[in-house]
Amino acid sequence: MAQYLVLDMNAGQRLVALRDQCSCYHVARVTAELPPIHGQLDGAKPAVGFNLMVAQCSSQVYRMIFELVNCGHGVALERLHGADPDAATAR
Repeated sequence: MAQYLVLDMNAGQRLVALRDQCSCYHVARVTAELPPIHGQLDGAKPAVGFNLMVAQCSSQVYRMIFELVNCGHGVALERLHGADPDAATAR
């Protein structure tokens, strides 16, 4: 079992950026209701493909498809928002 924190999301594309207990970053597509930002989730170890996540506080189940696993923080945010956030602020 792995623990995840929801860091950010793109609600229009139904994507979430997650950080696990090892401080690795992942991007997943949510197939139904979106989890809350800063929500804590439990699920299987990260792997590309389908995963069921359970909210620690409410036991609500979220169905997700992991698209990027063990990527960097910047890569995860770029996947969500389409541009490198550091490059945008450097201009």
